Amino acid sequence: MSDSLSVVVVTNECGSRLLGTLDSLKRQATAPHEIIVVYPDGPDGPPPMIRAVAARPGLIVVAAPGVTPGAVRNAAIRQATGSLVSWLDEGDLLEPRFSFALVAALESGASAFAAPIASLSCMSGDPRITPPLLVPAVDLDALLRASDRVPISAVVRRAVWEDVDGFDETLAAWDEYDFWLRVMDRGHLGVAVDVPLVTRVAYREASWRRALAPEVSTPALRTVIQKHLSLFQRDPAGVLISRERRLRDRVSSHQDAVSRRDRLAAEAEEGRTEAERLEQFLREHGRDAIEWGDLRYPAPVSYDWGYDRGAPVDRYYIEQFLEHHAADIRGVVLEVQESNLTRRYGQERVERHDVVDVNPSNPGATVIADLRDATPIPSNTYDCFILTQTIHVIDDMPAVLRECYRILKPGGVLLVTLPCASRVCLEYGPDGDFWRVTEAGARRLFSDAFPPDCLEIHTYGNVLVNTAFFYGLAAGELADAEFEQYDPYNPSLVGVRAVKPPAAAHPGVANGGGAARAAGAPGQSRGVVLMYHRVAEPESDVHGLSVPPRIFQRQMEFLKRAWHVMPVGEFVEANAAGRLPDRAVAITFDDGYLDNLENAAPILVRLGLPAMFFLTTQAMRGRPEYWWDTLERVLIASPEVPPALEVTVKGEPVRLETSTRDQRMAAHARLHQAMVDGSLGERDDCHRRIVAWAGKSAPPPEARILSGGQMQELARLPGCAIGVHTVHHLGLPAQRMEVVGREIIESRQELERLLQRPVTVFAYPYGYYDDETTAAAGRAGLAAAFTCDSRAAIQADDRLCLPRVEVKAWSVSEMERQLTGVLQAAPEVRR
Repeated sequence: MSDSLSVVVVTNECGSRLLGTLDSLKRQATAPHEIIVVYPDGPDGPPPMIRAVAARPGLIVVAAPGVTPGAVRNAAIRQATGSLVSWLDEGDLLEPRFSFALVAALESGASAFAAPIASLSCMSGDPRITPPLLVPAVDLDALLRASDRVPISAVVRRAVWEDVDGFDETLAAWDEYDFWLRVMDRGHLGVAVDVPLVTRVAYREASWRRALAPEVSTPALRTVIQKHLSLFQRDPAGVLISRERRLRDRVSSHQDAVSRRDRLAAEAEEGRTEAERLEQFLREHGRDAIEWGDLRYPAPVSYDWGYDRGAPVDRYYIEQFLEHHAADIRGVVLEVQESNLTRRYGQERVERHDVVDVNPSNPGATVIADLRDATPIPSNTYDCFILTQTIHVIDDMPAVLRECYRILKPGGVLLVTLPCASRVCLEYGPDGDFWRVTEAGARRLFSDAFPPDCLEIHTYGNVLVNTAFFYGLAAGELADAEFEQYDPYNPSLVGVRAVKPPAAAHPGVANGGGAARAAGAPGQSRGVVLMYHRVAEPESDVHGLSVPPRIFQRQMEFLKRAWHVMPVGEFVEANAAGRLPDRAVAITFDDGYLDNLENAAPILVRLGLPAMFFLTTQAMRGRPEYWWDTLERVLIASPEVPPALEVTVKGEPVRLETSTRDQRMAAHARLHQAMVDGSLGERDDCHRRIVAWAGKSAPPPEARILSGGQMQELARLPGCAIGVHTVHHLGLPAQRMEVVGREIIESRQELERLLQRPVTVFAYPYGYYDDETTAAAGRAGLAAAFTCDSRAAIQADDRLCLPRVEVKAWSVSEMERQLTGVLQAAPEVRR
């Protein structure tokens, strides 16, 4: 990149949150040209935190004489030497690809600035709370209509800042809104990067929150509006209507939040009252509020990790982690001290295995080496390295991880577990057990050795599990449900899957399985990606989405016997390299029906076949049934409905006769065609009218989709990977681009937050796509996307337009005929 980026960090509190922002800058995949920390000058000189960070190499510290936000920013930017500038508030956290993505967006065109989506975090720690996304305005019309869409962070050409004379130093607030209005009014065009790359933490002391106080905000905003009144008067009606709509939405959201808060407060008060009553009852009977029982003792029950009582508590999570990634344990595998895990989880996928130990007296060791400097092991040797509960007893963990990266083959996988909470290791004692690692610590540690996009981190445990582990109880003394309850503030163990990127592949397709096994000459291979929807036998299946479980099992047994079944991620990488094995096939499911978990997954797991399930997240928002299933059960499966249905279709009132089955089938076809391309509002309105019209005559929902908990259950199964399928399953080409980006990004974020792992592969709803939707998928950072184009995949395919073949209830012979026919046909390549 030819442009140089100067990043300004504005600090008013000069507290510990500044360190988090600086650390996020240090982790950038492309380091900024310079980092400038600016603080308001005062009579007492620089605060202690400023003096501390000033010692960091390459960091520039500026004391701003001004007191307004604009004066502070201007003072720092005047010191910048880069051709591009960006500014942050202390506490803002950047994704590792922030600088690379935004600078690349500017260098690819003539834009004056690039702005990413931001998320606003309340730091609650509650996974049920989805941080809101803040989509920046990059054109004047959008900014006039919504002053809350000011970019939280952006990369701007310094010449643009100079052209508008920087920030207005007279404003106590809204100076950034004023700045962007002037930038866009001068005709400077921006580009939106439709990926969340910055998180703003809503802590109480933040300067931007203080600036929202009415006594500060109101007069400043009035000044800005008066200053730019001519802009607002270009379309006053449009501006006011848009702002009124946004205000109504905010009021409604606020009322919902207040209602929920009051309900939860009442429940909490009831709980406190009941707790006080029970405590009083216990005191009256001479009992403590907490019964310590056998645990009221300062020594553990077992000093030997619980081996004398059964399996150690941490083994439960270690085994769960390895079961989930068993498909990675293949080819040439390395393990430490023994090969039990390789044999147990790799089985016939392992071609050769080695055991490494620093101790030459280990009779099972095939390699003697110190993992801090494993010189005896050649580079690019292993497809997989299993490294469980080991590196925390090595003093130099970064050195170990650098060696792990070196000895893995391109595409190779490192599987590591580390303790978050644990007693000191018996074998090494207090002087030889060095580290405990949190999820954030693991991400920071591994990001120095592996690309951040190639990391998949799982965290497990809760305070009960930790207590049992410290006391030396056995895993069998806790119930599975007690293990599965995850508490982010009391983690027990962290598991890391780190992939060494293939030499000529995009990083990030990590959640589909292990490293690709190349076969055939580059450019000559073909493969087939299969698409299923349901594995069930519903009474009505007007769209032919279902394959009966008995037929599905025969199909899977046939694929295992006669075809080369690959994880989706592995298939994508091998296809891009032109090295798919003969008769390569991958299995996918769309829509996330409950029968995927109940009927399909057990068959896949039993046969050891990997598959990817593309899930919508609408069920997590209270929508457990798809609209087309509602339409089918109301109009076709219902024994009796009113004789006519009156609805609005694409703005036109329509009366549909429904007395006979033929009439209901025709009505179903008409409504289905209209709703596929409808907006969410249009579709919901039509859906509500149909349900209300049917009343009690409609049968109850049968084709339910996976809840959040069931998604987690599916994702834990061996070989079952998860993909993105939007939030509401809208036909994307018919939607506004703002909706397209939101549907993709929010669903990905919700899945990643729920599953605690990257989800980077996408399937277009209904298979509908065009140039703009594929571009949106690319901007969202997705590594691959699948259509419903029914043909074979070849190397020339665009990663964001990969084809799939829909499978019906075929016999084994018909399936062979269909798939070989697809392979032999000359495909039309979508680039």
